[in-house]
Amino acid sequence: MNVQEFMINGGFIEGSFLDKFQTSNLGATPDDMAQYLIDDTEIEQLHEESALEGKSDIKSASGSHFITYVEKNGLVYELDGRMPEAICKGEIEGANLGIKVSSIINEYMAMDPEEIKFSIVALAQNFGTLWD
Repeated sequence: MNVQEFMINGGFIEGSFLDKFQTSNLGATPDDMAQYLIDDTEIEQLHEESALEGKSDIKSASGSHFITYVEKNGLVYELDGRMPEAICKGEIEGANLGIKVSSIINEYMAMDPEEIKFSIVALAQNFGTLWD
């Protein structure tokens, strides 16, 4: 369902968590919305109920997970929820996180060159477009 269909169909179900979240956060800053989620216990309760329904096969999804890379004091760290702590992957050469991380990703891809189930997302400062 696209946004237009969603709005034509009336939006969120009245009284649902998402309806209350949207109504309570109209005009709010991202920090205010984050605080709302931190303070609200309903989403935690809904998550717990959903998790206990048993509709997800955790074993079949265990090969899929997210890893993120962050820079701290000139070093690149890999944050992987399956690991007990952050893993230092080395220094950033030339202060370019993207170049360092792409080499790390290439190493993982080389381990199983036939694997095609992966995606990469980068969150970065907007320096404009190539056409500016």
